[in-house]
Formats: sequence, structure tokens, C-alpha cells
Amino acid sequence: MSFMLLQTPDPRTLRDVLPDFTKTSHIFLPINDCRNVNEAEGGTHWSLLLVSVVDGVAFHYDSLPPGNCDEALQATQKLSHLLNRQLRFINLDDSPVQENSSDCGVFVCLHMRHLLLKRLLMANSSEKISMSLGGMRVNANHGRKEIVRIIEGFRKKGEQRRRSYVPTFTFVCSSLLLLLVTILALPVLPLLFFPDSDFSTRLRTEVWWRDGEMLARLSSTIAAISPPTNVHHQIKEFMLRLVWGYQRAT
Repeated sequence: MSFMLLQTPDPRTLRDVLPDFTKTSHIFLPINDCRNVNEAEGGTHWSLLLVSVVDGVAFHYDSLPPGNCDEALQATQKLSHLLNRQLRFINLDDSPVQENSSDCGVFVCLHMRHLLLKRLLMANSSEKISMSLGGMRVNANHGRKEIVRIIEGFRKKGEQRRRSYVPTFTFVCSSLLLLLVTILALPVLPLLFFPDSDFSTRLRTEVWWRDGEMLARLSSTIAAISPPTNVHHQIKEFMLRLVWGYQRAT
């Protein structure tokens, strides 16, 4: 979102593709210094911009100052036009500083979590909140491990949902396909098991049994339900064998 704001001359044109901010109190914006729209993974540094919409203030947290101060200021100005209200920009120079050149992304995640859980969600509506992170200690290695643990937890939950979904889906598909096979096989069964009955005699006079027309109808009907490929071939082979058996018998 911040990248779109920085690259769009008139940010008001983005209203249809962005969330509705009319009932939003705070906006978290990761800021990157990439300016090339052709580089999906461009840029060299990340920082965090926290916009308090209700107070009209944008707080910038940069773990490698001065870093993205200019980009954060521009994003604030663009967001001000988008929200149609004045925003005051504050660059907090007491934010925790990283010890290398590769921890900026982790610092953004940890700053965001701390501000949300320890400041915004813990305060009363009438209480004034200090948005400074001065004195906060950040352990990037522990942060990385926690991020991996959270991602792994989501991955396991996703696998459990998929495993619980597959049996239900398979049962429903199997039931529907069995019903379809039964319906399609009913006209053929009397011809195979009772070839001399009056009903079989009447069926032989029907035009739609002749010249392979039923084979074409069965093929198009089975294809229309779009079952899995292996199931599709099994049903088709079963039904065509029934019809071929009838045609050889007659």
C-alpha cells in the first residue's frame, strides 16, 4: 500500500482498491525505499509508519536512521490527501537501532506487534498513549524464531483443514457420481438382463439408441460434470462397456 501511495500522483484514485478507512483509528504502513516499479523485491531498507487517524499524527520508526525518513514523509502526505485530512509527521529518533544491515524487516514486525498489543489495545479510549519506543530492547534472533514458529503454526493448521476437507469432498463427489452412474445405467440394464421383454423391445425401436448416438450422449454428459480425470475415465469406460455389450447382444 505504501508503495502504491508513493508511486501514484493522485492517491485519491486508489480509493477503489484500498480498504475503507472511514472507521479506522490507526494504520500500520511498512515503508520501503524502493522507487522502481519494475523491481518487485527492490529497495534496501524497511521502516514503520504508524498513522493515528483519530489524532491526525503519523509516527515514523526507523531502526537505521535517517533511513526512510523522506519516503515516510511522502507517504504521510499522500495518505493525507487520500483521507482528506491533515496529518502531522513525527520522526521518532529514539527508536531501537539495529546492529547490522539485515534486521530492518524483523524490527518492523516486532515494533508493529509491540505498538498494537502493548500500547493501542491495552489503553482506554480516553487515555493518552505514549507512542515512543525509547528504551525498548529488540532481540532480532528471537524475533526471527518467533516469526518462523507462527508461520509453521499457520502451515500446520492449513494442512489440518485440507485433510479434514478432502474426505468430505471425496464422499460427496463419490455419492454424486454413483447416483449419475445409476441413472445412466438404468435404461441399459433391462436390455442386458431381459433382452426378450416388451420393454427391451420398445427400447430397441428408439432412434436415440442407433448409430452410436447414445455413446456420444454419455460421453458429453460425463464430461459436463467435470469429475477428476481418473474418475472420469472409469465412469466413461463402465458406461460405454454397458452400451457396447447391449449393441453386441442386439
